[in-house]
Amino acid sequence: MDLSPGYKRAEDNNAIFKHKLLSSLTPAEKYLIMSSLSTPTTLGAVEIRNRNVISALTRNRSLPTNIPNDTNVDYYKQRAHGGAGLIVIEGTLICQQGTEWPHAPGIYTAEHVAAWRKITDVVHAEGAKIFSQLWHQPTLAIFKYVITELDAIKLAYIAILQYVAAQDLVIDGKLHATQHDVIAAYQPLIKNSNFILNGGLTPSEAADLIQSGTIDAAAFRMLWISHPDM
Repeated sequence: MDLSPGYKRAEDNNAIFKHKLLSSLTPAEKYLIMSSLSTPTTLGAVEIRNRNVISALTRNRSLPTNIPNDTNVDYYKQRAHGGAGLIVIEGTLICQQGTEWPHAPGIYTAEHVAAWRKITDVVHAEGAKIFSQLWHQPTLAIFKYVITELDAIKLAYIAILQYVAAQDLVIDGKLHATQHDVIAAYQPLIKNSNFILNGGLTPSEAADLIQSGTIDAAAFRMLWISHPDM
């Protein structure tokens, strides 16, 4: 969508389609990919049934008071039923002062907690696990320090988003995001936690990275929101 001259989404150059789509693979290739993604793993004390992780996706559906409602319940239940091993929920505010836009959910009152309990109950009933994404946005300058400190306390996992050209912004004719190899930059820092990679992955890319031991699981976004309720 062209927002304004000099400020628009960068065009998708099809870089995310470097690997073959599942529909073009042979049965043997499909089996190798799906067998890698379908193996269970453990994140800290939590066992997940497969390595398909739903990335945190902002939904803006917590109307009208930032408290999750029945729409949120249905949304997460559908994706757990669809086979996700782990769902990481949308960015969840830990205080009212941190609100950047309306209708993003919070988790700082008893009402918030009760509403999220309904969601966790239906997700668990479908056999999936669900984690909250507590909202924090560090600057790039301290990112390596933050990752190192988080890894030192042996978190269940650290998820990192790699650059996706289709989601970058062009401002005054220049791409806005910092483009760098997040695997090379941050994977060596993660020694005690599981490493989940997010951003533009295809199933075949994810399978290769898991098989090589580079990552422990893959988070998918666009593949999961291609759903009738959208």
